[in-house]
Amino acid sequence: MKAIPKFYGKVEGESKRQNEKKVEVRTEIMYKADLLEKTQQILFKIIETLYLNDGPVSKQTLTQSFKLSPATLKRYLEDLQTDVQPLIDEKKVLFTIGTNTAEFELIQNFALDDWVFKRYLKESPKFQILMTLYEHGNVTNFRLQNELSMSEASLYRAVKQLNKILKEFELSIHNGRVQGSELQIRFFYYTLFQLTNYFPPKMSFDIDKFIDELQESLHFYFHLEAVHRVDSWLIISQHRLESQSEMNVEIPRRVKELYKKNELYQQVRSCYHEAFHMRSAEKEQFEAEALCVLLISMSIFNSKTNVARRFYDIYSSQKTQLADFVEEMNHTITGTLKVSRSQWPFELMKLVFDICARPFCFKGNLEYMDEIYAKYYVHNFFTQEARTVVKELMQIFKTHASVSLRSLIKQNEVYFQRRLLFVIRDFRYQQKKI
Repeated sequence: MKAIPKFYGKVEGESKRQNEKKVEVRTEIMYKADLLEKTQQILFKIIETLYLNDGPVSKQTLTQSFKLSPATLKRYLEDLQTDVQPLIDEKKVLFTIGTNTAEFELIQNFALDDWVFKRYLKESPKFQILMTLYEHGNVTNFRLQNELSMSEASLYRAVKQLNKILKEFELSIHNGRVQGSELQIRFFYYTLFQLTNYFPPKMSFDIDKFIDELQESLHFYFHLEAVHRVDSWLIISQHRLESQSEMNVEIPRRVKELYKKNELYQQVRSCYHEAFHMRSAEKEQFEAEALCVLLISMSIFNSKTNVARRFYDIYSSQKTQLADFVEEMNHTITGTLKVSRSQWPFELMKLVFDICARPFCFKGNLEYMDEIYAKYYVHNFFTQEARTVVKELMQIFKTHASVSLRSLIKQNEVYFQRRLLFVIRDFRYQQKKI
């Protein structure tokens, strides 16, 4: 089996059907391969198909799958041969192009998916534009053209394609800068860096000081992945503060309620103040609140720690909208599985919370696995029973009585489909242990 990659209100008097028409449902799915150019995307997908097949793939299958002529496929396979030649020389892979078939095989175990993606990502104008805007904050089109050696027409085309991706995040590139909510901009770059395994350089030891003080204040220790996530968010935040003179620092009210009356997050803000000493009280408040949103939404707290239970109890007791979503999902899942709540441990309730929290707090998603890899992954790592249960759950959620929950699910359908599989898998695993 192959190694896997890391990876709103109702108007009085309206009927339910009328109200549903007002709910905007995003149906377009964005994958990490969308950051590549069209030719690079096809190369990436061909090598994925060959790698996942566990044997030779006929050229006829490849031409039909990617709608290519035999001559064009021949050229793509030759390009792939050149691209992976360093891996062949290092005896990491075998790549064979026969008369009617092509075959790709790993000899050594390494992150092929990451290697191939980065190989093509470096050449992608879309990624280069995003990184240039990140580094400088605001860049004229003329400077972008010069720095990236692009024509005006090529720049216009690349920005237009990028805006299709950014639309999911309620962002856009306009007049040489990324425009939209500052919280969403940081989330986008956080997602992008996680996706590409890029870690921006740490310029301040204040981040380490903050993490140490937060752990001491809350009486727990971050696991390594949590430290990486907090580090990445704070590095992006500090860079944005240095590169931007104006920021849209509005945070949605429904997100604010998650930490507004939460004494644990008061400790987070206190630690932030001690570590960073910002001159502007307004900016410090936003930075601390933005960090709270990250802590809520990115699975920072391990379910086995006491602090995770304390946070969960506070969310539940305050009856926030997110707590209502989580409760409805837990109720629906246990009902579908025909188990009592006593058979549904805290670890699974916390997992459901983590799954809901990210799309509740942020808009947009760049899926790590495209359809080719996702199909392989889902069918090889999850049982038919788990897939059937998740399919049934998704049907229930998409017709749920709660308009808000129904909207959240529909806007993030692929995200929930894939992540609910982990819930069902973990439940079955725990059942076997009993």
